[in-house]
Amino acid sequence: NGALFVNGANNGLGGLTVVSNAQIWGSGSVAGAVAVQSGGIIGARYGITNAGVTLTMPSLTLDNGAIIGGYLNGTNPTVRVSGALGLTTAASNLVQIIPSAPVSVGTYPLIAYFPPLIGGSGEGGLVLGALPNGASGFLTNDSLNGLVSLVITNAGDGLIWLGSATN
Repeated sequence: NGALFVNGANNGLGGLTVVSNAQIWGSGSVAGAVAVQSGGIIGARYGITNAGVTLTMPSLTLDNGAIIGGYLNGTNPTVRVSGALGLTTAASNLVQIIPSAPVSVGTYPLIAYFPPLIGGSGEGGLVLGALPNGASGFLTNDSLNGLVSLVITNAGDGLIWLGSATN
């Protein structure tokens, strides 16, 4: 268990494995390959309302049950895979989205990669898990340009206040 927060270029970081209940977040880059196991979380600046930040690495492997989180109101992808070995996914990879703010209807880039995406079919084996607060949407994969995006078609209930009118 634990979290690694990346800020800026981190050339000293070799290959990283994010195990279950561990996290890697940031707004910079790591020099080595990243593998996210089931229950591990990868994202860009979770919990900070800062649109447009991206975590970059030369290659990324997502196991079934890997979790992608981040701020969904930006125009930049949450994760950028810059190397020729690119993005590898399990044959059927459930991706849970953890937004750090309520979602709005729109299209949000999640993973930019150097084509091709290796693994699965359709969206590269990426399967969207349940979205928060009744929101609905789907994943798209632009395999020509190397971009997996989340399309929110219904924002759902948003935030629900459970306190009293005075607090």
